[in-house]
Amino acid sequence: MRTEAAYLRDILDACFSIADRVEGFDFESFKSSQMLQDSVHYRPMVIGEATRYLSEATQLLMPEIPWPQIKRMRNILVHDYLGVDLVVSWDVVKNHLPQLVNAIQHALPTED
Repeated sequence: MRTEAAYLRDILDACFSIADRVEGFDFESFKSSQMLQDSVHYRPMVIGEATRYLSEATQLLMPEIPWPQIKRMRNILVHDYLGVDLVVSWDVVKNHLPQLVNAIQHALPTED
């Protein structure tokens, strides 16, 4: 059985993957590249799925993180993919993922 720390690390890894993928790109590049959109939209699905395995207590350690919105974004990407708003996706990637990374890095127990 995986630990919550493992799921938090999955979220961090997904965030870093997204950041690496979009480095050097602007919104217009993102909007015009199906390949970039596909790669950027996969990782939030991973993030949303991993949040399902975090206890309420763990989520409460990071009250600044909008956990329900993360889960909703995952559901939209998986089930309502035609309803994906690229402006919202780009905003999440550029403006909200750094906050998620910061919160998780502070909440994760240090490894020996």
